[in-house]
Formats: sequence, C-alpha cells, structure tokens
Amino acid sequence: MIDVSYEWFVDQMFAIKNLDGHENFVFSVFWRCVGAYGEASATQSGQTELPTLIGESFTPYEQLTQDQVLSWCLANGLDRASIEASVSVEIEDKLLPKIVALPNPWADLPET
Repeated sequence: MIDVSYEWFVDQMFAIKNLDGHENFVFSVFWRCVGAYGEASATQSGQTELPTLIGESFTPYEQLTQDQVLSWCLANGLDRASIEASVSVEIEDKLLPKIVALPNPWADLPET
C-alpha cells in the first residue's frame, strides 16, 4: 500500500437566501478530494445535501470555514475513508497498471 497524501476542498455551496430568518443557509455542498503520491495524482468529487434544520449552532455564511463545511458533509453521509481509498486505488493503478500491452510471443526478436 502506498502512502498517499490527501487534500479536501469545498468547491461550491448552494444556499437558501432566507430560511426562518437566517440568511444564506447552506443546504448543498460540492466537494473534492485530491490525492497525490510523487508525480501521480487522482481526484474524486461529489455533492452532499445538508438538512435544512435550524439549530442553536447556526453559523452566519460569512463566518463559515472550509473545515466546518466539510465536517457537516462528513456528518451527513460523506464517507471520507471510502473516497480516500478510491483515490488511492486510482493512483496505484496509474503507478502499477494491472493491464499492459505485451508484444506477441512469436514475434521475431532481434539477435543480441
């Protein structure tokens, strides 16, 4: 198993302009996971829907951080381990391909 490094990003958020007096209530997040090992890299992206329940911990849009939004995604169905495993497999396949094109064994080989 290779030691892949991962970075997570929030690329875009969709918000309801006004929900029960709260402005710009985020309900949908587009995220991206980028894995790298040396020169090889792979990316997986997706979308996580968030519940539209107002709780005591409402954070104004202007105060949101990427880490906080990603934690909401993880709490609402985003499977970090599964995504990172998939990215790792994609990188391994690039580095150690399971399918290769070989020459025909009956081809004339030049003499050495």
